[in-house]
Amino acid sequence: MTEITRTVETELPVEQLWELVVDGDSWPAWMVDHADVDVAPGAQGTVVDDGRERTVRIGDVGDNQVSFTWWPVGAERLASTVELVVLPRQGGSALHVTERFPATLSASAATTAGMAWDIRTLLLVLRTALSAVAPSLV
Repeated sequence: MTEITRTVETELPVEQLWELVVDGDSWPAWMVDHADVDVAPGAQGTVVDDGRERTVRIGDVGDNQVSFTWWPVGAERLASTVELVVLPRQGGSALHVTERFPATLSASAATTAGMAWDIRTLLLVLRTALSAVAPSLV
């Protein structure tokens, strides 16, 4: 199984970052293009990620941690599991992301997914910075 991890530090209080993670309506602000998912254990919904529709099934939610499995619509064999963990840190919080891919996924596909998480976490940091400077724009 291939695994990628990313951690991004933010100036957001833990509670505020947690709200971005557990509110499916907030996912388009930092993680996907569009989301129609209730972040609750066992819930299923859809997201559009980089122009592609994916099915999402929520796993565990709690203790500042959310896990979900997602896959391109009609291709459940390509499902990967994502874990988002919100951590406290001096001056704010951090988001630790782990995505696990099936062994059949190519290394280049996992690398591409890793780059996507780099962009997503950068958007989160930029949103945090923008909210501090110009809250009306966020």
